[in-house]
Amino acid sequence: MKRLMILITTSLRVGLAGIILSANVAIASGVAPTIDGEPPLRVIAGHQWYFQPMALDAEGDNLTFQIRNKPSWATFWHGNGRLFGTPSAADVGWYGNIVVEVSDGTRTVALPAFAITVNSYGANNAAPKISGNPRTAINANKWYAFQPLATDANGHSLSYSITSKPAWASFQSSSGRLYGRPDSTDTGTYNNVSIKVTDGKATAALASFTITVGSGGGGNSVPTIGSDAPAKVVSGSPYWARYYANDADGDPLTFSISNKPSWATFWPGSGQLFGTPDNSDIGLHGQIIVRVSDGQSTTALPVSSIRVHGAGVSNSAPSISGSPTLDVVPGGWYNFQPTASDPNDHALSYSIQNKPWWANFNVNTGQLYGSPGLADDRTYNNIRIRVTDGIATRSLPAFAITVGNSSPPSSVTL
Repeated sequence: MKRLMILITTSLRVGLAGIILSANVAIASGVAPTIDGEPPLRVIAGHQWYFQPMALDAEGDNLTFQIRNKPSWATFWHGNGRLFGTPSAADVGWYGNIVVEVSDGTRTVALPAFAITVNSYGANNAAPKISGNPRTAINANKWYAFQPLATDANGHSLSYSITSKPAWASFQSSSGRLYGRPDSTDTGTYNNVSIKVTDGKATAALASFTITVGSGGGGNSVPTIGSDAPAKVVSGSPYWARYYANDADGDPLTFSISNKPSWATFWPGSGQLFGTPDNSDIGLHGQIIVRVSDGQSTTALPVSSIRVHGAGVSNSAPSISGSPTLDVVPGGWYNFQPTASDPNDHALSYSIQNKPWWANFNVNTGQLYGSPGLADDRTYNNIRIRVTDGIATRSLPAFAITVGNSSPPSSVTL
């Protein structure tokens, strides 16, 4: 039986004539839902912003979410309250009085109103970097593929472009991948192929290169295969292995597996083996063979095995290390990624205390990152990052981040 409660709401209105207080008294039965969460208050243009509130209802009623003053660049899901989006440079500015509400059909509660500031790249933007060694020769009717590697010190989103692309090739602007399969009519030399990457403000380019398509000849090259697959996992913890392969002819590759553990899933297209064993899977899973084929030749890895250990009482605590940067200028980009490992191969998660409000924190990786504004000029003390395997916890020494200008301004313009 639902208990009876009295809900009293008080509103405050401010007008030219003064302050008026009004109270509304309503009678409601049952228990109102609860909602909690700390949305990030800043985002850099071109970066994804994400917030997932936590809501509960003691009576198990179905919950729906609403939002007021949603930013135009964001998307809101009424089923779970998720708010997310990637603002562009045109969205730089302040978005205030955002309110997320949850209702059980009878009663509605809301998070405190908050604001999101979309910052531009700032004066300290560093140009991205791009590298890679593209193949310069291929035979007709063979697959060609080249994937450049690009990084950005500021963590900005990157996009790619190409000039002098061969007509027989395709290009992905999101990844910079150049690929295709020329036929006998495409033989010849393709000059001055150039791939560029940009963060929206600065651009970097690979040195121009040439691709020569030959008429063919010669036998098929046998593909190669390798792996970084772990040999053990603790029951109840996720297992993930990646098998990687290469083919000198650029032929498309497919993977296969023999004696796959029953608790695992294998993807033939990408060579990934993953799953979470339980206590019934404790023991040795052997005679595992992973192969790769280019359609003509097949290569196999040596026979391997995976041992599933019980969680037991002999758990060893994880370790965590790293030297966080201790200062950042307003408008600059702060980024710190700790390094953690677990001798029992348990899955790890991270937490933080005294996080600066302008920063974001990734509970899956422990990454702390963000861009403070001019109003954030101060020292943020006693920041502590912890890692846990679900049983034991370790933490980095507490540290402080000072936000301040690198030198005092010589003049101020209003």
